[in-house]
Amino acid sequence: MKFRIKEARLTANLTQKELAEKLGITDATLSGYETGAHDPKSNRLAEIAKICNTTVDFLLGVDRKDFSEEKKPDLLVGLDKDETRLVSIYRDLNQKGKSALMKQADYLMGDPEMKKDGQSSIETA
Repeated sequence: MKFRIKEARLTANLTQKELAEKLGITDATLSGYETGAHDPKSNRLAEIAKICNTTVDFLLGVDRKDFSEEKKPDLLVGLDKDETRLVSIYRDLNQKGKSALMKQADYLMGDPEMKKDGQSSIETA
C-alpha cells in the first residue's frame, strides 16, 4: 500500500533522518515506508501523524471529500409521504422537541393496538 508519509514529512519540514530518529527507527525502514516497500503498523502510523502534525486518514490517503454530502446514501429513498414528513418534522425539532417526540413514539409502540404486528413492547435505545 502506498502511504503519504513522505508528503507529510516534507510538509513538516523534516528530513528522513530527523523523522526516523524521532520514531526510533532506521532511515532505511522509513524509506521503505515512504516507497511502499514496507507497511508500517497502525501504532507507527499514529506516531508519524502526531510528529508530522497530520492525521492517520491523511497518511492513508483518505480524502475528506469521500464523505461529502453527495456520497451519503439517501436515507429517505423508499419512504412513503407520511414517513418522509415525519423525518422532516423530527429534523426541524430542537433536542427537547426530539425527546418529546421519541417519548410519544415509545408510548404508542407500547400499545398493542397501535402496532402493525400487535406486539406489546419494544426495546428503546
